[in-house]
Amino acid sequence: MRFGKVRYSYQIAAGLARLGDRNSMDQFFKEALAIGDRKYLTTLDYARGLSLLDDPQAEVWFKQAVALQPEGNVDALAYYAEWLLDHDRPADVAMLIDPNAHIEYLHFLRGVALERLGKLEEARAAYQIYAPISRPDPAPKKYLIAGSKVQESLIFEGDVIPQYVPCDGYNDLALVIECEAAGESEGGQRAVGWTVRTRVFKGTLANCVYVDNSGTTLECNPLSAVS
Repeated sequence: MRFGKVRYSYQIAAGLARLGDRNSMDQFFKEALAIGDRKYLTTLDYARGLSLLDDPQAEVWFKQAVALQPEGNVDALAYYAEWLLDHDRPADVAMLIDPNAHIEYLHFLRGVALERLGKLEEARAAYQIYAPISRPDPAPKKYLIAGSKVQESLIFEGDVIPQYVPCDGYNDLALVIECEAAGESEGGQRAVGWTVRTRVFKGTLANCVYVDNSGTTLECNPLSAVS
């Protein structure tokens, strides 16, 4: 910090939280915030550190982090929503998260809040938005609701993931579209999918013989052969 830079603020917050050293945490973040470097992340990491200490002041700093959150970034919103769920405040989460949010994980958190409020159909709709990416990005186990019927389409941390198709080609195609065009319109996402399909069907790929446009290439080998 002598050079006007703030780094490793979360690691410092987490370490001091494990030590139970609130005074040192307060002193570090007082100095770090005075510098002003990476203020958004520093504010968020302070909130996360206080949360690890189960300090109620964490909410004050989560709110400040949300207010400082850069456009397109939702980390502070997600961490604050998790904090609210962990403190049994689902109604606040339902109000906090926009039902038209563009990040799937926010819909998952909103779904948990809605289910806890007994709004099962709304929760199901929110979960369905997150379900396609719960395979590569499983939901936190702590939000699994025992006996839930509306969470059945989701995969949680530690779950054994079943294989629904003869190979991973279709799953890989979905992941490619998610990674390349998550923020695009439906038309844009379809365009990415068709581009991949066209390249797959061009001819010989690893472990696949030449095929026509019948679709059998997707059954031969995962799309790891496609760059």
